[in-house]
Amino acid sequence: ESRIYLRLREGYERKYPPLRGTPPLEFSRSIREAGWPGANDVDRIVGRYLEVRFGGRTLPPAELSRMKASLRAARRGLRQT
Repeated sequence: ESRIYLRLREGYERKYPPLRGTPPLEFSRSIREAGWPGANDVDRIVGRYLEVRFGGRTLPPAELSRMKASLRAARRGLRQT
């Protein structure tokens, strides 16, 4: 889960440098409010990351697959901008 989140961050931070160093929820909120591509996918990934990292939750394989699909979708959106 953390690797998916970090790969997501890397892609957005490369394209939008002001996002570097922002906390997860601020990162997600900034993308959504700016109307950048993949905002829904970012919200989904950040939410699951926080549940696992700070909530002690373990994701079932199906949920992990959905996170990976969200990462692919967000990356597609970034390539189109």
